[in-house]
Amino acid sequence: MNIESLNFYSYKLKFCQPLRTSKETFIFREGFIIRLTDGQNTQYFGEVAPLPSFGTETAGEASDKLNQLKNIIKNTDLPEIFNILNSIKLYNFPAVKSGMEQAIINFSFLNGFEPVTGQFQTSSKEFKVAGITGASQKQNCKPVMSELIEAGIKTFKIKTGKENFENDLACIKTLRDLDETVAIRLDVNGAWSFREAKKKIEKLTGYGIEFIEQPVKSLNDLYKLSKISPIPIAVDESIKNYKTAKEIIESGIFKFVILKPAVLGSILDSLKLIDLGNTHKVNIIISSSFESVLGKSILYLLAAQTNHNFAHGLVANKIFDDDLFRDPFCIKDGKVKFELARYIDFIKQLTELEYDEHR
Repeated sequence: MNIESLNFYSYKLKFCQPLRTSKETFIFREGFIIRLTDGQNTQYFGEVAPLPSFGTETAGEASDKLNQLKNIIKNTDLPEIFNILNSIKLYNFPAVKSGMEQAIINFSFLNGFEPVTGQFQTSSKEFKVAGITGASQKQNCKPVMSELIEAGIKTFKIKTGKENFENDLACIKTLRDLDETVAIRLDVNGAWSFREAKKKIEKLTGYGIEFIEQPVKSLNDLYKLSKISPIPIAVDESIKNYKTAKEIIESGIFKFVILKPAVLGSILDSLKLIDLGNTHKVNIIISSSFESVLGKSILYLLAAQTNHNFAHGLVANKIFDDDLFRDPFCIKDGKVKFELARYIDFIKQLTELEYDEHR
């Protein structure tokens, strides 16, 4: 099982509307598609989606590292590739490592490499996904939310943090007036101080908020806040690596832990953390980093391995004008029905495509 070559291509996707978080405003999403080719000229794809404001390498750094890997990986067998991926060479390149792992996992499924495929125990599961509302949509949030509710979305994530908090409250109230039954999450991206967080959480009490993602930047402040907050606190950006994530899950302090594999730097480590969360009754929420359909496809596979019924952060609403490929999984009534056979069909179809024709 040898990989003969590695190539990669850049992509640039335009958001339907600018997506503003507390960290930055996204108009375009840029990244890379990895293509591994074996001795039979079969191709296996993965996505490298850097998000430096959330802790990954930059696009330039990712490109440089991929160029280095092109020479290192040439004519290399699968066990040696895993040695390379787990070496110090990729320690500070989480998006590159995650994308490489995706391509190798796809290789493993299509070639029956059980040491990898056997780690994925669930082959079929229906799970919920959340709709997302960016800060730029809050002034006109009612039509956006109404459309998503009509499409069957039952969980909403509202990006907040640096904007006028009264606008946030107005948006939450609008959503509650539209549907009292939907779950509401707030994603703060660590923008509040500890003092701000306490005051704002007091104002949010009574709206039935499911949880607040990373309200403060410091992990220590998150621990303190979780002990006094009537609203559950979820950990997101504080998870910088597998060791920290493992400690957080084993502590049992947080009911919700958000995992972004492209930021964590490993799909296979994410899978281990899902198993750990299942054991410790911690709800692991798989979240996208605004990847294309290709990058999101492996997140569906991960989400299917969880054993809870909370929605995953896989962006139920359309966010790009045009995507790279057609999504293999339709979102119906706010849910995805994952089937491993359909996932394998999708990656088989990719092996027959020339990526340049679909940019």
